[in-house]
Amino acid sequence: ATGGTFRPELTLRFHRDPAYPFEELVVCVTYTFDTFARRDTLFCPMERDSLRRHSRGITMEACTYALPPITMNEGEGGRIEVGHLMRLTPLPGVADLSFRLREE
Repeated sequence: ATGGTFRPELTLRFHRDPAYPFEELVVCVTYTFDTFARRDTLFCPMERDSLRRHSRGITMEACTYALPPITMNEGEGGRIEVGHLMRLTPLPGVADLSFRLREE
């Protein structure tokens, strides 16, 4: 892989039924790479207006949240883990999530 600075993004989509019962979601993202380890906590407020638009039970619009940038060396290997810090497991209403690294 090419080295450089990357901006992580987390995207969440939600079901209408069962609905997500909280006003926000607290997520923990853990990075473990050859040259560094870091844990970020991300507070994801729910955008209720966009969550009201549905298509076959899943929202049409996803909620995307930015995380602080990370810098990796060329060829560096590692692992990224995403988990939630909420009291319920599993979380009702969460359809899926995606994680993306955008090169800066």
